[in-house]
Amino acid sequence: MLNVRGKKATCTGLGLAGIMILSLACSDDPTSTPQNEPPTLPPLSSIVMDFSGFSSQASLRIHEDPDLSRMETEGYGNWGFAFLNVAIWNTVLEVTLAVPVASFAEAFNHIPVQQADGTWLWSYSFNVVEVTYHAQLSGTVTEEEFTWEMYISREDGFQDFLWYTGQCEWEGEKGMWMFNKSPEEPTPCLRIDWTHDVETDLGELKYTNIEPDSPDNGSFIHYGLIDDSMYDGFYDIFNAERDNHTDIEWNEASSFGRVRDPIHYGDYDWHCWDSNLEDTVCP
Repeated sequence: MLNVRGKKATCTGLGLAGIMILSLACSDDPTSTPQNEPPTLPPLSSIVMDFSGFSSQASLRIHEDPDLSRMETEGYGNWGFAFLNVAIWNTVLEVTLAVPVASFAEAFNHIPVQQADGTWLWSYSFNVVEVTYHAQLSGTVTEEEFTWEMYISREDGFQDFLWYTGQCEWEGEKGMWMFNKSPEEPTPCLRIDWTHDVETDLGELKYTNIEPDSPDNGSFIHYGLIDDSMYDGFYDIFNAERDNHTDIEWNEASSFGRVRDPIHYGDYDWHCWDSNLEDTVCP
């Protein structure tokens, strides 16, 4: 399961689980930063959503057998419904973003070289499931933002596929990424918008399906950590084909939370679970 927190989104490059955190500044004033210095890479957390909000020792048994009917029978129906909605997106994103995420994570291990046109180039190889890929990440410094282009080639396969592009404001408090689907289907498929407050260390991340002619075009999952004493984590999941929102809120420290879905529940009420993930009456 993808699991990278949005901590220090303007200053820290986060690798995949187990990769050392790299400290990187991303908030320099463009008027005082020499143009011969490379742009700072946005953090990996600007691409990878933190799905750990539903991972805890209390939930491990349920994760092993994610059957909603069984969970409802055993009294975990509300948390189980929320968990499965998040898990569906997690699974899709793990498949869709496997190569792009690996390509970007590896960039933090390399030093860019400035090109004749003033852009900066990170060039390196990386592996995904024993397949070798070659990455060419181009970064451009402008007066207002950093821009990015990632070209990926597969050894003995496709060459120089523009897999994703991105932008990051100089202040480092927000940015976006645009992904193409695959070398076989080079059409736009996903947009990621991210924000981060350097003072509070809180932020949000939103994945939106932008695949043309897809019934899921416009569907999104929006995740955030907010300053709230009761529910400090949230997901807003929108199914465009069904025109339906699934709203999920929970307390990160204690694991209790609530979910609202008018189609599933037949009402607009909140449906809650306690710190043991068991169904309970909402406060």
